[in-house]
Amino acid sequence: MNAPVLPPPPRRYTAEDIFYLIDTGLVDRHARFELIDGALIPMAPKGRHHEIMRERIAEWLLTVSGLGFRTLQEHTLQLADGLMLEPDFVVYDAARRIADANLKGGDLRLVIEVADSSLAYDLNTKAPL
Repeated sequence: MNAPVLPPPPRRYTAEDIFYLIDTGLVDRHARFELIDGALIPMAPKGRHHEIMRERIAEWLLTVSGLGFRTLQEHTLQLADGLMLEPDFVVYDAARRIADANLKGGDLRLVIEVADSSLAYDLNTKAPL
């Protein structure tokens, strides 16, 4: 008896692949997912409690702008070719302008992720990244 032929492992996506899929309309630019180790990870819809906390944090973050920092909400971070995350907030030095180049991990001073239903994923998968 012959051994079964197994299909090849799933293809790992790159950030370039994702941008191409979005640019060509094959993936909705408003789709909620992250790319971790080349795998697309769907994100849960944001609930009311999540948005209430984001509103509170956004108000608090207004105070850091005068301290030499800038903040962005839901900014896509491409940290490696197979790694794209979208934290709720990022804080970085005011001297750093994203118009000059994409933000990298070393540019970030604080990353805030609001976790409601995604606490285990955020702590165990995203935080170490």
